[in-house]
Amino acid sequence: MILPTKFLPPERSVIFIGGEILALLVETACTPSDIMDRLNTGRRVPIDFDMIALVISFLYAIGAVYQDDGTIHLTNKRKDHVNADRT
Repeated sequence: MILPTKFLPPERSVIFIGGEILALLVETACTPSDIMDRLNTGRRVPIDFDMIALVISFLYAIGAVYQDDGTIHLTNKRKDHVNADRT
């Protein structure tokens, strides 16, 4: 489920969807609902909210995103994260 397999196409894997979410978050921070709406625009088979939540949890676990007041942000845009690397 994290990586594509013979039975799981790449566009349904956590890694692929995670990359799409990171690309969205480069533009602007979003709520999980906004992420789902933006990802499902133009998709033949929509991604359900459970999968979006799983992918956001995965991205949080690897330190790629953080949450602030219900909005998901990229970690590398976080001011205190950048300052922590310099000390």
